[in-house]
Amino acid sequence: MYYQGEAVHRLQAHQIAALGVARTFQNIRLFPAMTCLENVQAAQHLIASRLLVPRLLRLPSACREDRDLEAKACATLLRVGLEGKAALLAKNLSYGERRRLEIARALASNPSLLRLDEPVAGMRRSEAAQVADLVRSLAAGGMTVLLIEHNMAFVMALCSRITVLNFGQVITTGSPEDVRCHREVIAAYLGTGQNDA
Repeated sequence: MYYQGEAVHRLQAHQIAALGVARTFQNIRLFPAMTCLENVQAAQHLIASRLLVPRLLRLPSACREDRDLEAKACATLLRVGLEGKAALLAKNLSYGERRRLEIARALASNPSLLRLDEPVAGMRRSEAAQVADLVRSLAAGGMTVLLIEHNMAFVMALCSRITVLNFGQVITTGSPEDVRCHREVIAAYLGTGQNDA
């Protein structure tokens, strides 16, 4: 597996992240006892200075960077629709808000590729619509989004190119229109109507 010409299949997760790849998880992985702002700031380690002495001495340059990073984290919360929730503990968010916080945390490292794993699993339709709007805005801004999702209606309405897998094997790749009419996709995901009970 390659990303921007570099083999990534043997790299550690932090090394892949350093290449500009961020991800969310199918099962939400936040720091529940930390605030929304702290969750996003924890993910800024790839864009923050690694110089320890200025931070320990609280030099003006380190203080400026801390303010800049906090402003970026707040802007990221705003981008995912969590403005006004910066001081709220992650564990006190609704399910849909926790999903959006996880996306905010993934965005905190300024990735070029964002991998979303089942981002609308368990969400109400209105919450899923908010995520769809967010993904559209990210893509419109030039970010590549790799979406892994079983909600076919969500995928068909959102994606420009779809690859369908069944037990790890590619069935087809194409536009939503092409995929929707593909015989094997219908059989694997929608059923053929014969002996499906």
